[in-house]
Amino acid sequence: MRQDNPPADELLAQGAAAMRSGERARARQLLAAAVRADPRNAQTWFWLSGALDDPAQQRECLERALALDPEYAAAQHGLEDLRVGSDAPHPSPHSLSGSGESDGPHPQPHSLSGSGELDDPLSPAQGAGSKDESHPAEFLPSPLVTLLLGALGGIGVAFDWVAWRGLGAGASLGAILVVVVLAGVPLGISALVLGGVLLRMTGRGLGGVGDTGAVRAGLSWAAIPPASGLLLWAGQVALMPTVSLGAGAATHKQSLAISVFWAVHGLLILYSAYLAIAGVAAAHQISRWRAVAAWLMAALLVLGTMAVTFTGSALLISLRGG
Repeated sequence: MRQDNPPADELLAQGAAAMRSGERARARQLLAAAVRADPRNAQTWFWLSGALDDPAQQRECLERALALDPEYAAAQHGLEDLRVGSDAPHPSPHSLSGSGESDGPHPQPHSLSGSGELDDPLSPAQGAGSKDESHPAEFLPSPLVTLLLGALGGIGVAFDWVAWRGLGAGASLGAILVVVVLAGVPLGISALVLGGVLLRMTGRGLGGVGDTGAVRAGLSWAAIPPASGLLLWAGQVALMPTVSLGAGAATHKQSLAISVFWAVHGLLILYSAYLAIAGVAAAHQISRWRAVAAWLMAALLVLGTMAVTFTGSALLISLRGG
């Protein structure tokens, strides 16, 4: 069974391969993931320095490499080159030796940023140059916040469904709230759990590096708009308690107001879809186009599974004479 987190040596080898092929942004992402997996590997810090352009960023990586291995000659030479104003030596695109030494010509690194500050290598690395190979590092919430967002987002979606279907007619507001909470919380959390597994697999198939937890955290972004929509529903129900949930006839002004509210809810749904794509892209450190492809592959997996299940059930029923 494949592990959720690729081992550090595998990430290092993949980063080296990306540098050999000239994919600087991809190499930076993989090498940053490698130092997250094993921050005590001096060779990985040295290779990461070769994927950076800013001298201050290179210097910090080389200093970390030397802190781990004071006899690391290549890192020493790199710091000396920086002190005299030249670029740090970059790992060779042709080989990855066990010692971390480089041979052959040193390719120029791809630009990371102009800030002069090294982004924490234990967080996803940033890519500034390629829209196809990189995605900016973005904040992913903690597991607790992820679950909380999933639960609130599920409640928001359940509330939208109840109002859209007019299921509030004949029921009290208290009963509706109980049903929405009881249905929405497991709905939101289940969507995060299943979506995290499916989109981890499809994202990895497209070159992503995120694990299930990171993908779930990215997906939780999509829960923010429907969770925010709960505040909109609170105001809507306070102003129009009867007609907002499908009970009673609305006046012309109320109908106009409800149309405006639904337009805002629609915008929140669209923004939620965008965040679902952006969250997967950030978790896997891939482009948003690849994240869209990961979503499409996950949808095909779900639809294919359902088709096989329904077809198999129909065949069994027909064979049994049902």
